[in-house]
Amino acid sequence: MKSIKWIIGIDGGGSGTRGILFNTSSNKPVKYVVGGSTNYHNVGFEKAIENLSYIVESLTKDRDINFLIVLGLAGLDSRYDWNIWRRYLNKVYKSFVLMHDVKMTLYAASYGEPGIVVIAGTGFNAYGWDGVNQWYAGNWGWKVGDEASAYSIGRMALRHILRFIDGRGPRTLLYEAVLEHLKLVDKDDLVNWIYDASPSQIASVAPVVCGLYQHDDIARSILENAVSEALISVLTVSSKLGSHLPVHYTGGLFRCQHYRDLFLDGLRRHGLEIGKYISHPIIGAIIAGIRKLPEAHSVNYEAIVNSIHRYLGSVSNTSI
Repeated sequence: MKSIKWIIGIDGGGSGTRGILFNTSSNKPVKYVVGGSTNYHNVGFEKAIENLSYIVESLTKDRDINFLIVLGLAGLDSRYDWNIWRRYLNKVYKSFVLMHDVKMTLYAASYGEPGIVVIAGTGFNAYGWDGVNQWYAGNWGWKVGDEASAYSIGRMALRHILRFIDGRGPRTLLYEAVLEHLKLVDKDDLVNWIYDASPSQIASVAPVVCGLYQHDDIARSILENAVSEALISVLTVSSKLGSHLPVHYTGGLFRCQHYRDLFLDGLRRHGLEIGKYISHPIIGAIIAGIRKLPEAHSVNYEAIVNSIHRYLGSVSNTSI
């Protein structure tokens, strides 16, 4: 691939999409945009395309430029997902790189070197690459998988609340706390809300569970079970690729101190190396793009990462 002046990095998660425009001549980012989800399993393919187009058009507005677009997308769980995105991207963009968002996130931590990475946000994924082979675990989507995700935590909280309401389960502080969090009045409001709730809306209940970890047995059990599932996924990837690989991590759930502490304690207990916390996974899209260029071998990746960190620290907002 010949040298190119502009790279667009896309971090497409379950709750939202982030885009960044990077100039390879100055090695600096110049624009950052946040938009809706590009996980078509959550919002439909038409809406996912609309959200992606908004990001790209906002980044390139008033600029007549040729660019390489690197997309790290959630929801690439089968060949059907890859094929539907490739068909669209081939029609629209001259130069693109498509990868799973978890692989993009590993680039942000290792700059293309081997490692394991965990994303725990609306969804969940554990991924590793040893330089030759790769392995995914725990990433089968909100309908049947993602057991360690914010969605799963929110869903379990709602299930326990409903069990308490109809007498099948013990009292839990989650009931009143979730009503307050969602600005609802009673169980009828809650049931009505549940019927129409999206995965990201259900995931928004997870911080309530975190906040009650030390005060409610149900909340504690839900969080501990989610972390247990996260560790099972990491250990599975490690067993396939090698326990020597560092485990990096990112996602809104790690802003829950209890989830984070339980997870890191579990890594130590199993003798795994704790890697980096990745505050801006989208950096991986830029790194992956640069590594496609002829001058990739002479790039100071640490300096580029620090430059993007400073820029994003001044302009970005993050959420689960």
